Amino acid sequence: MTHPTLHPAIQDLVERDAADATLNPVCRTRFFGRPERTAQAVVFLHGLTSCPRQFQPLAEILAAQGVNALTARMPYHGYADRMTDELGRLRERDLADWAVDMAERGKALGERVVIAGLSVGGACAAHAAQNVAGLKGALILAPLLRTPAVPLRWTRQAAWLFSVLPNQWRWWDPVLKDTRTAPDFSYPRLSTRAVAAALGLSQRLLAAARRTAPACKRTTLVLNENDRVVHNPSVRELASLWQARGADARLHAFEAGAGLAHDLVGAEHPEQKVDVVYPVVQSLLNALFNA
Repeated sequence: MTHPTLHPAIQDLVERDAADATLNPVCRTRFFGRPERTAQAVVFLHGLTSCPRQFQPLAEILAAQGVNALTARMPYHGYADRMTDELGRLRERDLADWAVDMAERGKALGERVVIAGLSVGGACAAHAAQNVAGLKGALILAPLLRTPAVPLRWTRQAAWLFSVLPNQWRWWDPVLKDTRTAPDFSYPRLSTRAVAAALGLSQRLLAAARRTAPACKRTTLVLNENDRVVHNPSVRELASLWQARGADARLHAFEAGAGLAHDLVGAEHPEQKVDVVYPVVQSLLNALFNA
């Protein structure tokens, strides 16, 4: 059945999620805006173990300003059962294909399209920027390219090892486990196979950036100097690689003193400071749209 307020390029995504009773209703792929192509559009890619709800407040703000906004659901995410084993099925290819597919669909939503993502979603947005032509820009928020949890020189080996060993589960909070203070739609556990997928994609991205210029020539990479999940020097490295290939890759840093959590945008995160982050993100998006 055709939904009158959906663009045909995303109709199947939104309606498939709407019909899936296993999903948390707030975690479905959603579209905010108009059925026709607008001047500006943005595609939001959420982080690992989160869901599209993470970007919904920003999407609603932008839609009220006439921007078409899609909040896309990462494969194996968003299930009502937060202890689901589905996350263990995530592979590098799933992330790569999802990033490209969302970018391609997004191009139908607006004349000038920006792809934006956080953490693993940020790495996916960067992968799309590297490989998908026709985007106006990419806003890459605290991308997980490497992590301090894995020694830098062993990142590639760790990605391979986690991908071939039997999957294991790790609590985000090993003490509080599934009672940790976090948005009630997020998964409380990490899958080692999902970590392998994320690190594998990031290593592929960095290798590609060393060889060729990105398809998207204007990117903004956002650092959170208070981040303990992301290896910030790797974000600077990616920016430098793109700059060396002639791309306009810019850096913006939230200083450590701001005390921001890794989840920069999730309004329901208990440590979030949307009054600090949202105006900056909106300004950076506007700069990309209008470059």
